[in-house]
Amino acid sequence: MARAAERDKEAFGQLYDRLAPRLLGLAMSILRNDKEAEDAVQEAFIYIWRKAGSFDQSRGRVATWSAIVVRHRCIDRLRHLARRGRLSDQLADRAQADDQPVQAGSKPPDQVAEENDRASMVARMLSGLPADHREILRLAFHQGLSHQQIAEQRSMPLGSVKSIIRRSLLRLRALHQDQQKNPSA
Repeated sequence: MARAAERDKEAFGQLYDRLAPRLLGLAMSILRNDKEAEDAVQEAFIYIWRKAGSFDQSRGRVATWSAIVVRHRCIDRLRHLARRGRLSDQLADRAQADDQPVQAGSKPPDQVAEENDRASMVARMLSGLPADHREILRLAFHQGLSHQQIAEQRSMPLGSVKSIIRRSLLRLRALHQDQQKNPSA
């Protein structure tokens, strides 16, 4: 972080590579929308780049500080989306009162259906994994915990956590490839 504070782009790139997957997982678990989560993480990294010099290592870890920044960005986005939703509702009410057609502000039905199909497919693939493996993946990708944090929380050797995650991801990849080859399965 100290090198990033000195505007070292390479150091910031390394920081991004290390933190982005966990921060994106955190944002997705809060926002439940890929695009909104990506935007929140992008805004957070812009903030981190600008404020890297204000980071105080004695007060906590970079990953924790970054997660807090992402969380705040997500909360801001949720508030914005809620305001926008209320405005859309008001416009829809006004349009109906004026007997005018209402413009849909949400996702198109085909996109919603596609996202639902994808979510069902992922749920089916995950159900093919043992419950403890699903939980470890959830901790890593939805809560953004590091391998070390998962090992400590689950009282497991670090190597076991890494192996479970790797094997589970390879299994999910194989299941996904099978699904792509055989969509009716």
